[in-house]
Amino acid sequence: LNYPGIKGLLSGLEFIKKQGGIEGIYKHEMYITDMLYNDLKNISGLTVFDNMLSSVKAPLLSLKIKNYPSETVASLLDSYGFAVRGGYQCSYLAHKFYNTEEYGTVRISPGYFNTKYQIKNLCFYLNKIAKQNIL
Repeated sequence: LNYPGIKGLLSGLEFIKKQGGIEGIYKHEMYITDMLYNDLKNISGLTVFDNMLSSVKAPLLSLKIKNYPSETVASLLDSYGFAVRGGYQCSYLAHKFYNTEEYGTVRISPGYFNTKYQIKNLCFYLNKIAKQNIL
């Protein structure tokens, strides 16, 4: 038998149960995402897109800063220690709808282990980038 695998699975299930199950983890991820959204919408030069059109919400936001290429913004955030994705997110129709075909968006996916401090720090750096003239 794969005892290490069984023990790892058991530990994972115990962790999920301790957090209030999948629902508890989801609630925390959405709390962090809502905090991020509320901070981002106050940054001048930044447009934040969320999945408000969907009846199913996910801990996911996309944004653009002015007319900066999304890959440039993602690269700057990477240099500050944040892992985000810049580009077209495999959704041409969404980019067409939001008029972001030219530069794409930066996608941020807060997770269960992200903290309020990290969210505030991310917003600080996004604000800093939005105030710069990087083109």
